[in-house]
Amino acid sequence: RGGGGQAAGQGAAVRGPIDGGGSWDGFEPRTQAATPAGDDAAGAPIAVRTRATVRLGSTRAFVRLSRRVAASSGRAHGLRALVGVGERPIGRLGTFSVWDDLATAQRFASDDHQHRSAATAARHDGWFSEELFATFAPVSTEGTWAGVDPLRQSM
Repeated sequence: RGGGGQAAGQGAAVRGPIDGGGSWDGFEPRTQAATPAGDDAAGAPIAVRTRATVRLGSTRAFVRLSRRVAASSGRAHGLRALVGVGERPIGRLGTFSVWDDLATAQRFASDDHQHRSAATAARHDGWFSEELFATFAPVSTEGTWAGVDPLRQSM
């Protein structure tokens, strides 16, 4: 949680994307969705993957505001697990998180002041040259995350 998840025997299996927005190297979650949004996501745990290529001139602002979002997400209701993911130390970054359900994840994205401020600044100032948001239905896990299986119980 809060960007500092500790994994032991990490692993998760997810079904194809349920929904999302943006694209990454031609992958568009809405056009490649395995299950239409809402078919069986209501009330079930949801995995969320974000990715972005941060423009070099936006890195400082992105890092500053992403730290605030990470701090507020650590207190987010319904967040079971969260880890930052980077393909490169600077530039190609993202997150992987597991939430109680889709509605809870959407509520955080729209209602959390820090997240909303960062998302607004990113759009307004053109921070990203490419970005993706995709939701998946987790079907199984192996091991624990900070001592808890994120699909079995809330953290």
